[in-house]
Amino acid sequence: AGDTELHLAAHIVTDDYNDNVAPGEYRLTSSTKVWALDWCSEIEEYVNGILGALGLFVAAIILFIVSSIVCCIACCVACNNQQPRQPQAQPGGMVVGQPVGGNVVMGQPA
Repeated sequence: AGDTELHLAAHIVTDDYNDNVAPGEYRLTSSTKVWALDWCSEIEEYVNGILGALGLFVAAIILFIVSSIVCCIACCVACNNQQPRQPQAQPGGMVVGQPVGGNVVMGQPA
């Protein structure tokens, strides 16, 4: 409702046609409010944003490659195609479970 419509009025350039920059302090006077935009800083913010996103993308790719290598190494170490070991009976027999009651003699039914 109360926004002012902005229009491009001029470009202020601080060099001559031979690319010689004229250093110094510049003042602009106007009878109305003037908005100034530093295009160099705007472009710098844009480029920094793009480079930051690119850096994050490269870091994600590196993390993906490292995690893939670690996954393959873990698979090779843990699953090296060995058959599972069979439990071997101890000499003298092996007791499994708990007695159910009564006297049970080994080798004979209860």
